[in-house]
Amino acid sequence: MAPFHLLRLPRELRDTIYKFYLTTDGGYVCDTDAFINGQLKGANNERIHLDLVFTCRQVAAETERGGLGLILNAITFSTISNDSLSLLAVKFHRYNHSIDRTRLAMLYAAGHCVPDAVYSELKTAYPRLMPLLDRMKTEGKQPLLQLETSTLHRRGPYGEAPSVFQMTSSLLGLPRELRDLIYKAYVSVEGGYLCDTDAFINGTLKGSNNQPIDLSLVYTCKQIADEMARGGLALRQNTITFTTLYNNDLSYLAGSFDWHTNALDKLRCEIFQGVGYALTDRAYSKLKAQYPQFLPLLDRMRLEGPRVAGVVPLSSERHGSYGEAPSVYREFIKDTLREAALFDDGFRDVVLQHKPHISHADDNGDEIPEKYYRAGWTPLDAAYNPTQLWAIPSGIQMEELFSARGRGDPRNGRLQEEYHGSSKWRFSAAAAAIYFLEHVPNSVRTQVRKIVLSEDYEAVAHPECHARGLIPFCQKYPIQVERRINLWTNVFQRDINYQSAEARCKWDRRVTPPFLHSDQITDNVSCWIMEALALAPAGMPPSSFTLVLDGAPAPDDCTQIFQSVVQRDVAWQSAWVKSLDLGLLPPISWFERRGEAVLRHGFFTPNDLNHHQVLLATNAIAPGAGVAADWKGYWGYFFEGLPDAIRDIAEGHSIVRCNFDVGSLWDVDRLVSEHRAWNSLTWQREWFSHEPRFRETSPPLPEWRSLLEDNIDNTRVRPSIYHV
Repeated sequence: MAPFHLLRLPRELRDTIYKFYLTTDGGYVCDTDAFINGQLKGANNERIHLDLVFTCRQVAAETERGGLGLILNAITFSTISNDSLSLLAVKFHRYNHSIDRTRLAMLYAAGHCVPDAVYSELKTAYPRLMPLLDRMKTEGKQPLLQLETSTLHRRGPYGEAPSVFQMTSSLLGLPRELRDLIYKAYVSVEGGYLCDTDAFINGTLKGSNNQPIDLSLVYTCKQIADEMARGGLALRQNTITFTTLYNNDLSYLAGSFDWHTNALDKLRCEIFQGVGYALTDRAYSKLKAQYPQFLPLLDRMRLEGPRVAGVVPLSSERHGSYGEAPSVYREFIKDTLREAALFDDGFRDVVLQHKPHISHADDNGDEIPEKYYRAGWTPLDAAYNPTQLWAIPSGIQMEELFSARGRGDPRNGRLQEEYHGSSKWRFSAAAAAIYFLEHVPNSVRTQVRKIVLSEDYEAVAHPECHARGLIPFCQKYPIQVERRINLWTNVFQRDINYQSAEARCKWDRRVTPPFLHSDQITDNVSCWIMEALALAPAGMPPSSFTLVLDGAPAPDDCTQIFQSVVQRDVAWQSAWVKSLDLGLLPPISWFERRGEAVLRHGFFTPNDLNHHQVLLATNAIAPGAGVAADWKGYWGYFFEGLPDAIRDIAEGHSIVRCNFDVGSLWDVDRLVSEHRAWNSLTWQREWFSHEPRFRETSPPLPEWRSLLEDNIDNTRVRPSIYHV
């Protein structure tokens, strides 16, 4: 006998079989387990069998691919709950309750502004709520500060179904102009948004009060989300304040970054000093047009011919930045190497064949020998490395930075350990802001309007110039940047005698008194000022950037310091230059006049530093006594444009502002007249006669030692993961 086959039966009989097969006693059930698993089950908690449906295509079609089971069986849904769902349900309930309260609060605050036409429509649509509408219309505006109180005291729904009452209180029933005012009031946070170290690590901005940012209203519906630019309105309304960044891991990364960037800049300077003579006419003309202020440097290098380093590296023989902002001088060196090598094969060959005598010295003053250059490395690797000083580098960037130096020195790790020590190394607030703008979507960047950079502590990698990294963003977006530099905890603390915060605080090993040195104040302040003024020539749009020198919490002391030190030093620079121009002093070279021999900027050898420390230690006893008779240059020269810059600040015509009185300008002509009989040595020695030469802080500031010790952490340990 032939085997039985379902499809040989009549269709009516097959349908009966299908119904019998798919019908489940009690139907289907969706309880908590079924909901979690995403699969219905039988009322007896058994799995639903649909094997027959999938025996062949014809049976699947006749059973509607299992859909017949849904037609035949009732589906019973039960309440669902487990630990996770219970928590979610509570959050959802609170979220919706919060939204309803927000809508009601906004209605009570702004209901009186409902236009008459809308008011009439509401009365027609909801006649039984007319008393409520009339009261809102006649009461007048409720202050926004009373929103919560109004919501609590007026419960509703005034005898109506809650859903009907909620419809009348909808924010979308208000005019758009009024809604916009409500949106702005809703998203505005007193003090704006904050990105400190915790916020940076977590990748989330927070309120200035350290509370999470609440944007619940944005997500109530699509229309409100669109009208609030999906939260972008909050960025337009609130200033974002960035602070310097510090924790254990970031400190180690920042210290390493500072080490390697300084070493790379020194290497570039060494190459520049060694190969500059080979500049061709084409490269010379281009650089002359781009950097006319450095033309004497280009001319001297071409005339001198090849230079060979002796005991002292070439990078330490001559000290920039020749009266310009240090970042401009560094860019000049990089551009010289890049442009000349890019457009001229002959110059490129000279660069490729150059073997720089370079390196940081270790604690014994030993130079790391040349043989440790990595195989295959060329000086062009250093010239073309794209790492910017305002980066917060990734591991790959640190590896590229290390590779650009061409180093493979086994002692390098030990040197870095000594360099880090217990110092707190920080990334600047500007670096944090640049990192933020680089990594958020374009849709977010377009909403940012005001950024405050709170440079509350010292940071790594020449932080004075880090605002240069904001130029592309300010060119493309309407961003206003205010950079606030605290003088007491940042600017004044820099000391060229000590390479780290730890070295400054080794009280038993210091060779200079542990106080604020008057002879370093103007240099520290002027670097920030000149770097800010260099932004506009570099492309910063007008009115996009402001630098604020912050004297808190002792602004009166800052006024006294500026009057007696900064104004004094600036006037002395102008008087010295004028004495040279009048022939009252013997003529000197452009390089001497621009401070090439002064150990203030550039790179130092251990012997340079020791000599300078002895000089200052001697001056601490008798001003100027440590200045030798054959001293070249003038210690009182800072930057070419500094006198004009200080005058503009005092008169309120500068992008640099102070929250204290900067004092009055000194009489330069009187200084020239009074010092007509001075020779160059007298000018040099008398410059160190600041009064007082050393300063201690006064309340409300702690002692100067305590301020310095804020940058030390003796409990810090090396992180488990170390870049490079």
